Amino acid sequence: IVDSTGRHTPSLSSTGTRGIISNKLELNGGGFIRADAQNATSSDFDFSTGDWSVECDAFVTSDGAYFWNKSDVDGVVGLALRLPFNSSRIILQNSVAASILLYDSPTSLLNTQLNLKVQRIAGRVALSINNTEVVSSTGTLGSIGGNGMIIGNSGGGSSALATTIDDFIVRKS
Repeated sequence: IVDSTGRHTPSLSSTGTRGIISNKLELNGGGFIRADAQNATSSDFDFSTGDWSVECDAFVTSDGAYFWNKSDVDGVVGLALRLPFNSSRIILQNSVAASILLYDSPTSLLNTQLNLKVQRIAGRVALSINNTEVVSSTGTLGSIGGNGMIIGNSGGGSSALATTIDDFIVRKS
């Protein structure tokens, strides 16, 4: 698990399944990874202004939790991309659980390789799945949480997304 910029020191959760299988991050049972240690903030994750994107490849085998959560404190949810207990729905929500984007797939998203990209460009937020934009909004984000990043869970360890995640990329301009 490497930060290609050299500015972050990824840290694994102390519980749950979290490991590398075939060069991909495997998460289950509440396992997750932080971009840095808990309570560490970085301007790299300050999405309050400017354009940004968060992208990853994921293969999900069970639903019920978060692909990523923009927070610097375990268990505190900020801006988050979720696959709730509904295997065909993806939600981008803010820190008070208000939906910013909601996508209902016509089929289950489980056991399918997904490229997920959330981006904000000039105030417009969009979700793309496998390089196809599926939903967008020009509404406000509201409260988006602290300037950290947790991958694969909310960081609280209570909800478990069973997934492999690869090529997790955050871009900000």
